[in-house]
Amino acid sequence: MNFLKEFELLQSGLKGGHSFQASIVTNRVANLEICKRPSIFHKDTATFTSLDVHYKEDECRMLAGASNGDINIYTWNINSGTYTTDLKKILGRRPSERMEYKTVQWHTFNCNKFLATDRDREIKIFDVNNDSNAEIKMCFDINISGFNMSSGANKNLIAVARKDPYIHIIDIRSSPTICLSVEASPVAVSSVRWSTKSDEIFAIGSVDGTISLWDFRFPEQSLGGPLKKENSTTAHDGEVDSLRFTNDGLFLVSHGLDNRIHVWNATSGKAFDVDFGAIPSARKPYPVSIDMCYDSKPPVLFVPSRDCIIMYNLFTGDRIKTLMGHTNFVSCCAYRSSSNELFSAGTDQKILLWTPRGHIQMEE
Repeated sequence: MNFLKEFELLQSGLKGGHSFQASIVTNRVANLEICKRPSIFHKDTATFTSLDVHYKEDECRMLAGASNGDINIYTWNINSGTYTTDLKKILGRRPSERMEYKTVQWHTFNCNKFLATDRDREIKIFDVNNDSNAEIKMCFDINISGFNMSSGANKNLIAVARKDPYIHIIDIRSSPTICLSVEASPVAVSSVRWSTKSDEIFAIGSVDGTISLWDFRFPEQSLGGPLKKENSTTAHDGEVDSLRFTNDGLFLVSHGLDNRIHVWNATSGKAFDVDFGAIPSARKPYPVSIDMCYDSKPPVLFVPSRDCIIMYNLFTGDRIKTLMGHTNFVSCCAYRSSSNELFSAGTDQKILLWTPRGHIQMEE
């Protein structure tokens, strides 16, 4: 991209501010490459299963769940768009060999808290300032497939997918309370995701390949029935292991154990005619976690595939680029929109940082 030409168009009024910003983001994302110093993160003796990134003023924190019961938090300060040397691991736990953290997520409204679920049929809420046990535990009698916390204003709701047909909506403002149980599938639910547009809408995926949209204010039935591919009764030919709404909530992206990705209109429920092809992934026991950059033109989808991350055009399915640097299966990735950077992790016991080419590197 010719930056000076783009800037001249902006100054002359021939290009709007939003279009100019999209051009910059598009160029930066297209030029992602592995950070020159990937050793900024310590290697752990475990598989990383889940990542989540959070911003607090000039500080960025990354949450990493691991298969050996560790929950790691890496933090660094960002000043005037540059990186300082403050990068460290501030939290780690290894309480039990049975506690394999499958999903971790920062609390939407409290930057010092986060949620995690493990194989002990519990969802725990931790405080980063308290390095002891979880301050809140929610116990279930059935294994948990996953959970997702709503980003809706003044709402502290999490949707919990268990390995049965039910979705539980839990209010965690004080003592956790199940405020709604929905029989969302005829078989076990495998994934759940709140809409980024509506505080009341969430999507669920099931082990039989079906996907449906729900409004928790009207739990009697799903919105418009199950989402289906053309000439099919299901959305995927196998378990749905990852769901993601676009930033505006207009589209839903699904990933299944059939190694396929589909894009859906979140209003009509219709599938887009987009063919990403077969995408070999890490498979179980670690579900693949996809992410996206929606500020670029075109929007870019990041998909872990075996030992790499593939970048796709969200609306055409065309492969843009393949990020290679891991030495084993990649299970999760997290995109930072503020700096157009990507983190990835998996079974090679490493977390890698991908930065735009020419970007200022982190200093030791």
